[in-house]
Amino acid sequence: MLIALRHKQKCQQATKQKNALNSIVDQDMQNPVINQSADDIQHIVDVSTTALHIDLEHLSGLTDITKKIEYKKTVLIGKYKNVIDSYIASGANTQSELFFYYALWLIDCEKIEEGLALIDLFVNQNQPTPERFKREGLSILCDAVWAWCQDCYKRGESAHPYFDTLLAHVESGKWGIHPINAAQIFKLAAQLQEQENNLEKALHYYTLCMQSNPEKHGVKTAHAKVVAALEKR
Repeated sequence: MLIALRHKQKCQQATKQKNALNSIVDQDMQNPVINQSADDIQHIVDVSTTALHIDLEHLSGLTDITKKIEYKKTVLIGKYKNVIDSYIASGANTQSELFFYYALWLIDCEKIEEGLALIDLFVNQNQPTPERFKREGLSILCDAVWAWCQDCYKRGESAHPYFDTLLAHVESGKWGIHPINAAQIFKLAAQLQEQENNLEKALHYYTLCMQSNPEKHGVKTAHAKVVAALEKR
């Protein structure tokens, strides 16, 4: 009985400390970082990263995917928007895993245009990938965008212009991602071009897919089909 009471008191105290920290953090996060010193900017980013860890703990406690997405959409994106927007406007360049998570949340909540813009910042500033992820951050983010575009394709809906942006950055090498992820993107590009009867472009992207992932590209038949169709012209 005494052990249970002590555990309850300890949990209550931890909750009070967390709520107090959240209050301080939330207040600091409302301060814009435009025209502030490098130290001020670093402080806001550090405070936001502290808040991030608290929010990630809560997020991990949500087991339902729908509830996770809703929490990202209604709470997290709005909470950090001022920090992200002000940081970008300030022209600052300081390291934080916040930028990775925020980009991922945007994509998860189908805010693809904003997500792509933040991926570009992630790349240009060489922002870090959180240690809990075993894969490189850019590949994870691009894979998330590809998955959204792939779903659009399966539903017969257009993923333009967002897929065009993703494809251009990957094909140009600006966004250097894992070859397997690149192959997926090139495969989808080929399928879209084939769907529109642009066989030369379809062949181009099927070829890039095969080159990116020679052993498991999965487009041998599709590639041969396009080659045969072109030869009949």
